[in-house]
Amino acid sequence: MPLESRCTDCPVLAPGGAFGLREADAARLAAYGRSVSRRRGEHVVRQGDPRDGFRVLRRGVVRVYLLDDDGNEHTVRLALPGELVSGCSGGRNDLECYSAVAETEEVEVCHFPESAMERLLEEFAAVRKGLVRMLEDNLAQAYERLHGLAFTGSRQRLARLLLRLAERQGSSGEPVLMLPRQHLADLLGVTRETAVRALTSLREQGLVRTRGRQVILADLEGLRRVAMGERDRRSRSGPVSPPER
Repeated sequence: MPLESRCTDCPVLAPGGAFGLREADAARLAAYGRSVSRRRGEHVVRQGDPRDGFRVLRRGVVRVYLLDDDGNEHTVRLALPGELVSGCSGGRNDLECYSAVAETEEVEVCHFPESAMERLLEEFAAVRKGLVRMLEDNLAQAYERLHGLAFTGSRQRLARLLLRLAERQGSSGEPVLMLPRQHLADLLGVTRETAVRALTSLREQGLVRTRGRQVILADLEGLRRVAMGERDRRSRSGPVSPPER
């Protein structure tokens, strides 16, 4: 089904979506893009691929990761609907600087190819601003992660991560996140064992429940206290020991 026929509820194209378009502009922007569907485990883009415009997630969850020189995957973030999943490479020989793979059973991406970029950006100021905002958000997350690695423990970082993902997911009721333990460890910057210990601690407090790959957030207020409490205690008691690895 073409993007033009689904603009009204699309987190990329709808008014108030990723680009904050006016209703009259949504169908015109959709004409520049195409819908790409992927199943779990299929790649949206691979690190080192020739860069071809940009892609924004419409439906599902995409895992963004980097490959090291030995071919090991290192998860850096989870992209949710309305977020950028490719198009970050800038001057790196026009190659994609990371890989993005479908994490849910069905993923749909809006792809705006390089051949349309000049006309698209000239016509839509909202898209220019939206792309800058998305890149700024990604950079802010990277800085926050670096700060967390230096100054917070794994349990607090986990609480912050779960809250941030739940807020971005925007689900009603108890948020349910799909988080394999190794991906969780990568996102926290710790070993798998440390990530499991942090998750077990939150579960024993009744703040989360787990079911396979799923993490169910059972007590958002309690998680917020964990996310903020350690920082508040640090401000009263001075420096803390290095975070657990």
